[in-house]
Amino acid sequence: MPPVLDPGEAPHAQGSKLRGIPSGVQDLDTLIGGWQGADLVVITTPSSASQMNLALSMALHAATSKQHGVGLLSLDMHKHHIVQQLLAMRTGIDLHRLRTGWITDEERSLLTATARTLSKAHLWIDDRADLSLAQLRQRARQLVDIHHITLLMVDHMHVIQPAVHGKRHENRLQELGEIHRSLKALAVELNISVVVFAPIACALASRYAKTPQHSDSREGAPKKAIDHALFLYRDELTELEPESNNVVVGRIMVTKHQHGLVTELDISI
Repeated sequence: MPPVLDPGEAPHAQGSKLRGIPSGVQDLDTLIGGWQGADLVVITTPSSASQMNLALSMALHAATSKQHGVGLLSLDMHKHHIVQQLLAMRTGIDLHRLRTGWITDEERSLLTATARTLSKAHLWIDDRADLSLAQLRQRARQLVDIHHITLLMVDHMHVIQPAVHGKRHENRLQELGEIHRSLKALAVELNISVVVFAPIACALASRYAKTPQHSDSREGAPKKAIDHALFLYRDELTELEPESNNVVVGRIMVTKHQHGLVTELDISI
């Protein structure tokens, strides 16, 4: 029988070594130990803009800080636009000016140098839309086999198609259960961490108390197969502008923690 904990993975005294892949949010890493192999994590966010900002921040942090192999399956945004957003995030150049070409010579030089640095990151982006579960599993296996990724991130979980041959479940909860179980089985099979992003339900915006609950996730139930369920929110639910390259600042509420406490964390990425 193989050892439960390899000697090389043993945590150092006083937790000085992070066992999992760093998320870029120190308090979250302290709580869950980073993204761990075979774990399924669902992160619910208030908008598509905040969702993509958080996903890219976390993916790039993992791919550059310790050079972990990271796969990003974007079901909503073209790869070219993702690269532009990454460049805006890294350089601080306004995303709208970057996309329209209204940049100075100095900024152009900065973009060139940053693009050269980002090209060395262990980050692989797949922008094929409307993936079925079977296609998603196939792409994940290819990323593991070819690029040896240890972290898979999937944006917009609600557009994943669980059906075969165009036939879908009549009950959305049954579809969610199938998606969760399949993604969890994929994480276990490949021994990678699978982190997926879901939109928040409209009901939260109309409720007086803005603190989210697990049921506020549009993809919030069932959660049996999920190891960690996280909510990103801001007290006023202020929407980021679609073309904004602002950093994500808010709170993360941990509504499910498979191996420990549920709590809230202040974040600034």
